[in-house]
Formats: sequence, structure tokens, C-alpha cells
Amino acid sequence: MVIVLILLIALAVTLAGAFLTRGVMTYLPFLQARKGNWTGAYVPQGVVDQRPWQTAATLAALAQSAEEKELAREAERLADHEVDQAFSQSLRQASLAKPNLSGKALALQQMVNELQEIIKNDQTAATWRLRRRNLASTKPS
Repeated sequence: MVIVLILLIALAVTLAGAFLTRGVMTYLPFLQARKGNWTGAYVPQGVVDQRPWQTAATLAALAQSAEEKELAREAERLADHEVDQAFSQSLRQASLAKPNLSGKALALQQMVNELQEIIKNDQTAATWRLRRRNLASTKPS
């Protein structure tokens, strides 16, 4: 009879613990499902996927011992490096992409190119004039 009573108390404590901790994981960002037309694929909110850093930062808060905290700092450092690398890759891809201009944007780009060519020609002409003047001033009379 005593064993049954102990088992019932253990069961009651277990059920109370499960009930009190039922929502602990709901606010972790990497566990939240996407609303709307969710296909199961992750859609990043920005250009760079920050999930590794978010996961490491969230789980670092759960570290208790000194060893766990040290490992959590290392995980955050590595996750931060991974996000930095993803950002660098995005920058490289963006710099390689040439936009296809049309309409007013194309006309403006052509005007900018023409003005840059005029500036380049003017700088070349000014350089030659300066050289000629320097040569003329250095020649003995």
C-alpha cells in the first residue's frame, strides 16, 4: 500500500512538473513555425540567415556550469563567425550582380557614364597642360 502511495505521489509531481513547464520552449526563435503559406522551408527575414547565432545565443542562456558557459561562449563565437561569413558571401554576390536597367534609369546611367568620360578627358587634358607648363618653365632661356 505504501509503494502505491509513493508511486501516486511521484506521478502527481511528474504531471505537475510537466504542466508547469509546458511553455518553456515556445519562445525559442528557432523553434517557431512560420505563419502563412508555410512549406516547411526556412525563409530568412533578412538577407543573411542568422539562425546559427540566434540558436547559440538562446541556448547560451541555459548554461549552468562554468564548463557549459565556456562552451556556450565558444558556440556563440563560431555562430557569429558563420553569420559573418554568410554576410560576406552575400556582399560578394551582390557586387557581382549587374542590374538590368530600363527606361529612366538607363538614361540616367548613360548620362553618368558620359559625365565620367568628360571628367576623365578633362583630367587628362589638365595633366598634359601642367606637364607642358612645367617643361616650359624648366627649359633654360
